[in-house]
Amino acid sequence: MQCPVCSGETRYVDQYKQYYCDRCQAWRGAVAAGGPIPSTEARASFPFTVEGKWIQMVVATLGAGQTLRVQPGVMIYRDPSVQMQTKAQGGLLKGLGRSMLGGETLMLTDYGGPGRIAISAGVPGEIMPLTLGGAAVRAKSGAFIACETNVEMEVTTEKIGTAIIGGTGLFQLRFHGMGTVFIQAKGDIIKGTLQAGQELIADENSFLAVDDSVTRSRERVQGMRNILTGGEGLYLLKLTGPGRYWLESGGGLIDWIRQLAAR
Repeated sequence: MQCPVCSGETRYVDQYKQYYCDRCQAWRGAVAAGGPIPSTEARASFPFTVEGKWIQMVVATLGAGQTLRVQPGVMIYRDPSVQMQTKAQGGLLKGLGRSMLGGETLMLTDYGGPGRIAISAGVPGEIMPLTLGGAAVRAKSGAFIACETNVEMEVTTEKIGTAIIGGTGLFQLRFHGMGTVFIQAKGDIIKGTLQAGQELIADENSFLAVDDSVTRSRERVQGMRNILTGGEGLYLLKLTGPGRYWLESGGGLIDWIRQLAAR
């Protein structure tokens, strides 16, 4: 089936009984049938809620045989029936890569149902549940909280110029698969979709995540007065579509507070 928006080929995802367009990063099967398009940001194999105002938490209700994979130390509470198992997911080498390069922990913890579990990163800001429909998403290191076990997480590298000057970091996390991943933002989340060739200029500290199809590059601030007194430095981050993006409103301030407290 062809996508009615970009005319590209879609693929059928049997799990959701819908067609998905990788170019548009959107479900298209329901469009042809005249029905509503299913959400790509709140579907998981188990029910969950995101609760709280300033410091949010995820409360998931796991069925028998269902598992939530989380960062160690983020659990708030769990039912006694929920079982806990901590190990280096993907093997020791992948665990070391996440820890040394991706800003994550060496070990991850699996919580298996049945029962409830509540988790929180303890950071002021929103938690974003993002369901991957087979496509990949890149996020800044340190943003991962939890995911379903059918989501793969790996550490990837960014272009040197974009990483050092554009603010995205040299190493990023790449998620792919058919499940839901929970990402922690500092502050509020600003999200949108870029069409093919459409660009967006963002502050380097606001980067949270993008679809793998979005190109990241650096944009030089024009004018010496803007560079010296504009408060944005010499370079900004440029995002080029197609694909979705997610920015965080409090990245710069909270990172500064964290660095100050560490001194």
